[in-house]
Amino acid sequence: MKLTIIGAGPGGYSAAFAAAKAGVDVTLVERAKLGGTCLHTGCIPTKTLRSSADVLEMSGRLAEFGITGECTLKADMPAIVNRKRKVTATLQTGLEKTCAQLKVRVVYGKAELVSAKLVRVTTAEGMEEVESDNVIIATGSSPLELPALPVDHARVLSSDDALELQAVPASLIIVGGGVIGCELAFIYGVRLQGDGRGRPKTACCPCPPWTKKSAACCSAK
Repeated sequence: MKLTIIGAGPGGYSAAFAAAKAGVDVTLVERAKLGGTCLHTGCIPTKTLRSSADVLEMSGRLAEFGITGECTLKADMPAIVNRKRKVTATLQTGLEKTCAQLKVRVVYGKAELVSAKLVRVTTAEGMEEVESDNVIIATGSSPLELPALPVDHARVLSSDDALELQAVPASLIIVGGGVIGCELAFIYGVRLQGDGRGRPKTACCPCPPWTKKSAACCSAK
């Protein structure tokens, strides 16, 4: 039996690994990187940023634990973002190794469902057609721009952009009160505040029902 899976996020690669262990011949198609939103622009990056933020927040409470002394700490955002990238790269490498061990064939490119059993993939080398008995579509989600608030990646950011900020903004409006929106509000508005002075002014607005992920409107003053 042959199986083609479009999308290598948590749903796609989990299905691929389970099927491969059951003896199925699996082809996994991904247009970007193994791991999808969760690994690259979702839960893993936000948890990594929060880990750094938690350490910084705890450093301001050392006296509560009987630890005293002179110490000035602040958020080094380029270093924090670089650590986040290393974490995601390590996990991505782990997924690649698992695919190799389970003999899951990975094809990088843009997939098109031609029929119930045929997938056409546009790769860097050209066109490839993959025929199988079944196809699983696990393409996930991506940031959706609001018509009245187009993302310019400078002042109006997507949640993906917000995970790459090189400085803590003086003020931040987050449109969308979902998991990622709330985490970003917590990280930038509560934790990454340096010595406690100049805390970013953060507001979190409920996301309109037609959006998939939040957009962040950043105004650094």
